[in-house]
Amino acid sequence: MGGNAKNNWSFLVAEHYGWAGVPLAAGGAGYVAGGGQDLQFGSNVRIFDIASRRPDILLITNGVNDLDVLPESQEYRLDEIRVEADRAFQLLSAEVPRSKIVVIGYIPPGGSNAWYVSANSVLSEVSDAHGIMFIDPTSLDLFSGENQRLIGTDKFHLTDEGHSYFADQMILQLNAFGASGWPQVYANWTIAENP
Repeated sequence: MGGNAKNNWSFLVAEHYGWAGVPLAAGGAGYVAGGGQDLQFGSNVRIFDIASRRPDILLITNGVNDLDVLPESQEYRLDEIRVEADRAFQLLSAEVPRSKIVVIGYIPPGGSNAWYVSANSVLSEVSDAHGIMFIDPTSLDLFSGENQRLIGTDKFHLTDEGHSYFADQMILQLNAFGASGWPQVYANWTIAENP
């Protein structure tokens, strides 16, 4: 729908701060969902891949694949998200202890609802337990009302304009954390080494 290459919100955020952005997305994955390839975020393969790059700043956002469950399974899924996010954040904190880590919660494609609020509440609790910064998109109500025009025709993914808007909103949130002054902390890392 949009957000390809340099139009992706993550590249726009990185460009704003002068960071070298390296997206490591895995389609269909989440904290629990593995995209059919065992690539859920907390898998050792993905965590060690991320850690090996020695990121100074790590923005974690997972798609809503984890939330695609029947209403009667939602409580069980919240427990799974809690366990898997806790495992991932613990491992990341141990592997890259000097990185600035920011978790961005699940982003509703439209107005926030109780299911998204509950899931983000779990992520907020787990992030807080690990001393990780958290941004809750449900509290920002980004894509409801007139802003639904920023969602593509599939009624799920953002358009290029939507990615630009989301990047602007994330920059505001990151500025509140002091992101413009975050230093490079891994001396062995240079932009030239960035894949």
